[in-house]
Amino acid sequence: MPKHAFIKHVLGVESDNLGLYGDPSAYYGLIEQQGRLTLHLHLLLTLPESPPPNCQTNCLTCEQCKAIKTWWNKFYYTIANLIFHSHVHTCSTAYHHNGTRDQIREHKGCLDNIWRKCKARSPRTLFPQIEVDPETGALNMRKNEPWLNTFTSALTYVFRCNTDMTSLRSGTAIKAVLLYYKISLMTKMTNVLSAKSEMGLPLICMYLLGHPDHYKLHIF
Repeated sequence: MPKHAFIKHVLGVESDNLGLYGDPSAYYGLIEQQGRLTLHLHLLLTLPESPPPNCQTNCLTCEQCKAIKTWWNKFYYTIANLIFHSHVHTCSTAYHHNGTRDQIREHKGCLDNIWRKCKARSPRTLFPQIEVDPETGALNMRKNEPWLNTFTSALTYVFRCNTDMTSLRSGTAIKAVLLYYKISLMTKMTNVLSAKSEMGLPLICMYLLGHPDHYKLHIF
């Protein structure tokens, strides 16, 4: 099956260069036609290297124990590297002190709003230990760095990007999340029902030129 240029050069599958998101072990992607009849790719990518099986005796000297230690060292190095490059926030603005726009910057900064406050909510409030907010009942996770998002090592390792975690053990947080997903789901359903069920010219040309409508690494 011909390989998509994005899969080879950006994801680094069967390439001499490391992919943008790490070293992938598997992928499966589908070509989908949008409501405006243009094509785009939905791709599931398996990235992290799974840990080796544990030693039954935990002797710390056999090859299996050494492999486990090597994997954990790689895990912690990967987490530290991702946090340093993607999690640390720096407030910025596209305007000078005199109010003029910086012509070099193409995008607005996090401080470019009417309140002149960081849209990323930085610096974050610090919590020396896990505590419950007496007013809202929300669970505040321990946080010692004001310029870092709340993250978990496992999800950072899997997603290979900046994440912002929160606890859903309070009623206020659960209601906010449910409301967000309810609105998002209704919007998606409306878009699906309003889309025209026809085959567009880009999709027809893709089949006529012999291009695949899906990409996969393994065959079962």
